[in-house]
Order: sequence, then C-alpha cells, then structure tokens
Amino acid sequence: MESTIRYIPGRSGRHSVASRLFCAALFALACANSYAVCANGSKTLFSCSTARDKRIEVCESRSMVEYSFGNPQGRAEMVLRVPRTLASSSQWNVAARWNFHALDVPNGDTTYHVFWAGDLQAGTAAQEGGVNVVTGDSVTATVLCVPQSIVQALDSQSLAGN
Repeated sequence: MESTIRYIPGRSGRHSVASRLFCAALFALACANSYAVCANGSKTLFSCSTARDKRIEVCESRSMVEYSFGNPQGRAEMVLRVPRTLASSSQWNVAARWNFHALDVPNGDTTYHVFWAGDLQAGTAAQEGGVNVVTGDSVTATVLCVPQSIVQALDSQSLAGN
C-alpha cells in the first residue's frame, strides 16, 4: 500500500500539526495488521503458525464457523465463513493416550480439514496439527503447524454436521 501525506505550504500552526497527526494516525490504521483474530463473541477453536510464517485459524460464533489462512502481518489470503450447521467435527481416541480431533469446513467441492493430534501423556511436545485441503476425493494440499504454536479447543467441540 502506497500513501503520501503532503505538507501544504502556508498552513502552519496548531491546526496544521493536528491535521498532520490525524492523517498519520489514519495511515497507521490503514497499514495496521488486518489479519483477523477471533472477533468478540466468538471462540478460537484452532490457531497456529506454519513453518512458512502463515497463520491458520478457526473461530466459532453462535451461528458461524470461520476458517482463515494467511500472513499474520497482513491481510488473510483466505477467509471462509460458513453456517455452523454445515461444518462437522470428528474425534478419535486411542487407549486414552492419543487424541485426534478434526473440523471440516466445506466450500463447494473443497473441504478444509483442520486437524489436531496429541499424546496426552507427553503434553504439547508431542502434538501436531494443520489443514488438509480436500477437493473431491483427493488431498490437494497439506499445511502443517509449528507444534509449539498450536492453540486448540477442537476437543471440546461437537458441531451439528456430525
């Protein structure tokens, strides 16, 4: 984003300084981090950073699920909002040690399959998560999270689409 704040000769004094400060504040707001974090009234179901410095985030409100992906220092590359009734969650527990939780967010023929798996006895050191992009019956992309960056509440979810 390119912007210029011009000084107009002949305009001096307190009003001019205030005007310039106001313009600078507007410019700073326009350039501020526009990547969404879960809005007030919504809950973070999943959030993490990737090895390529991207952010995966899933938020839930009373009626919607929002999946977003992109640069945390700029605009999200993708934001997908779907009614809560269209998203679905699943879980798999193995001998009370390993847990696997997933949330599917559909978008036409493509589904964003956000997942988390963890060894309950090893804590955050033995967890993984990410997103599989599934188009039709094929996984077209997989993006993994940096394990230490994962924040998840998928294990507390049961969505209507189950």
